[in-house]
Amino acid sequence: MNQLPALVNRGGHALRAELFGMIHARRDTRPFIRNVTADIDILRVDDVILPATITYGEPGNAWICSPRATWGDGMPHMLRERLGPALSRCSAGLFGLFGGMLDRASIDRAVFVNNWLIDTCFHPVMSRRTLNTMIERAVGRWPQHALWIRSLNAERNAALIASLRDAGFALLPTRQVWVFDGIGLKLRMGAGLERDLARLQRTSMWTVGRNDIYPADFPRIAALHAAMDTAPHGWAHPHYTAHFMQYWHQAGLMEFRGFRDDEGRLQAVAGIFRIGDSISVPILGCNPALPRATQVYRLLMTRLLEETMLGNATLCLGPGQTAYKRERGGRPMLEYSAVLTRHLPPARRRAVAVLESVANRFYAPLIRRL
Repeated sequence: MNQLPALVNRGGHALRAELFGMIHARRDTRPFIRNVTADIDILRVDDVILPATITYGEPGNAWICSPRATWGDGMPHMLRERLGPALSRCSAGLFGLFGGMLDRASIDRAVFVNNWLIDTCFHPVMSRRTLNTMIERAVGRWPQHALWIRSLNAERNAALIASLRDAGFALLPTRQVWVFDGIGLKLRMGAGLERDLARLQRTSMWTVGRNDIYPADFPRIAALHAAMDTAPHGWAHPHYTAHFMQYWHQAGLMEFRGFRDDEGRLQAVAGIFRIGDSISVPILGCNPALPRATQVYRLLMTRLLEETMLGNATLCLGPGQTAYKRERGGRPMLEYSAVLTRHLPPARRRAVAVLESVANRFYAPLIRRL
């Protein structure tokens, strides 16, 4: 395992997918993520290798592999918050009926293709022939499951979205993400980011890089991540364990950055997932009990933005901290999930069609304003 990080840094999507399969394929997911119960498999088409999660309606799954958690729980919760107390009470029965419809349609009988068990999954370049072969094989293996592909946005995945539409997929808005372009940040650096970079150089905290993480740190990383819930309110976000942190770190799938105090104790940490020039941050944690927790969080974010600029990379962050991210050069972008149901019984197809209509008509305008 000790030599794997160097190999991963020289490889791309396929090598990382192989390593993902070595860790997760045909293994119990719960020691890694407490609230994910799913089968893990690997799809291979030509030179494209794609992790897949397969669920059978297990209750309580995190949103990363559960349409029910995303649109049956998270979406109604956010809509109710916008309606206010009176209308929220009146609409409770309607949302209950909506959730019941999704349950009767077995909405969580689902295969998510290219699902890495993290919030943002980067997609490899695929020809239409390769994509169609993948769809055919997946439907053949799991004919009673809807086929899902998430983490799609119009800027980075325009060709894939067009191919999915042509193949019969419907698109549902999932969440708003924030995208930072490393080259753009250097060319148009705002005053806020300039101040943050200056503070980063002056901090008295010890900086932590990939080689500064030790086995005793992983329980602390898991605790810091759990203490800082960055998922949208009402969402069932994944509960990652120290086991997950350690396996991904040792395999080179995740690199950690952070800060220690004068006693050497981790107080802030970010887990970076990288493919090519694309970076996401599935793990983000900061000690909320610190007197200046907000400042430490911003130091951590500045570290990520600095690394994005140095590598001319693209950083994708989840929702939240809207004003801060906008002022530092982030661009909001609507993220979609695509679903294929043409092979399913009519009742299940109708339920997904209703979900698509509700999500695009009511949910998309709401999350654009968050």
